[in-house]
Parts: sequence; structure tokens; C-alpha cells
Amino acid sequence: MKDESSIQPLLRKLCEDRVNQDNSQFGICSIYLPNPVFTDTPEYCLIAMEPSLGGMSPEMFHEWVNRGFLNFLYSEGDFILHYCAYTFLCNGSFGYHITDISKGAMKTEVANSQRTKRYGNWLGILKQELMFFKCPRRIAIGSHARDFLTKNNFSLVSSVIHYSQNNSARFRDYYAKHPDQTLTTIHIKLREFATGLLNDLNYDSSLKHSILKKLFNNELSIWKKGLFLMYMDRFSAARS
Repeated sequence: MKDESSIQPLLRKLCEDRVNQDNSQFGICSIYLPNPVFTDTPEYCLIAMEPSLGGMSPEMFHEWVNRGFLNFLYSEGDFILHYCAYTFLCNGSFGYHITDISKGAMKTEVANSQRTKRYGNWLGILKQELMFFKCPRRIAIGSHARDFLTKNNFSLVSSVIHYSQNNSARFRDYYAKHPDQTLTTIHIKLREFATGLLNDLNYDSSLKHSILKKLFNNELSIWKKGLFLMYMDRFSAARS
């Protein structure tokens, strides 16, 4: 498994410069958040929208990034996504890359404003990123990402609903139609997986503790069980 420093320096510089330009153009405060890199030759690339500050102040977020914090490694939803991609899409391997269209972390209300223009600014960088990773098959995470990618002629093998709590009702409905009683202890496997993933990425120990202490301490809620089942089904279908 690779660490973030193995990404081509040009790609990182492009992202940092684009974040600075976005901040100037839109009058916002966004912070470049690197993505984890598992392999240089992924079979799939999961593409979402943009990172969130996760309720942190910009100062705290900067401090976390300086200590090695990476995107998609914070919430239970993040790790459910990783577990299902690892297990059901890639058959027990990290044969995928994960990224956002726009790579500056920001508050949700800021992200919802001028998203189309901002995404357009990032289009060229996304294309370069996919070329760097040998043009893997693409899966959109969320309708905003799906619509932007299809409008700009990116072929997709699948798309899934974003794991935001805003979609919890849809995941509860999915669980109601496809209940699975074996998920009563899945939180234990998810916690073990999250711990192993952060260890493999050589996370700062205090940063790792701050993240893990709030994850998977109890049985999953109904909507998160529905989330797990939906991702399991969609990724299994995409794989087949």
C-alpha cells in the first residue's frame, strides 16, 4: 500500500494551485485534502464530489492535514464505503482508487454554491489524475458526481447513492426491503477493518485514536445497515 507522497508531484502541485485559485475566484476558504493511494494501477476509481471540513474549524483542519490526515478516512460512512469496495468490488484487495472531482475541503453550504463552475475548473485535473492511474473503470459516488461525469462524457460502470446522512431515509427503505439479520455484528468487522487500514497507511497514532474512538462502538443503525447492503449489492453487481 502506498502513502500519499508517492503521487506525482505535478498532480499535487496542480491541486494545490487550483484550490488557491478557487479561493480567490469564489471568495471561499477551502483546503487541499490529499486522497489515500493504494496502488498505481487500480481496476476501479470511485469518484465523489468534494471533501468536507467535517465540522472542524479551518485551523484545526489545517493542523490535521499537516499531521497526515487523508480524504475518505474519517466517518463510519467512509469506512463502510472502503470495506464494501475492498470486499465486494475488488474481491478482498485494494484494487481501487478513490477521489473527488474538486479537491478543496470546505463547508457544506459553500460546496453547494457555484458547484458547476468549480467542477469545471477541476475537469482537466481529474482527467490527468485518471491518466496517471492508467484510466481505471469509473464509479460515481452521489448524484452530483454522476451527473457531472456523464455530462462531460466520462463512461461509468456504476453509480451509488452518497453515504451522507441526508440520504438516510433511502437507506432505511433499502434495508426494509432487504433485511439481513447477519449484520448485527458487522460493526466489529468494520472497526477491525478501519484500524487495519489506518495502520497500513502509517497514520499518526494520536490522529488514528481521534478517528477510531468515535467509530463502530455499537451495532449499526438501521440506515447504515441499509447503506452497507446497498453498497454490497451495487459493488457486487459492478464486479460481475
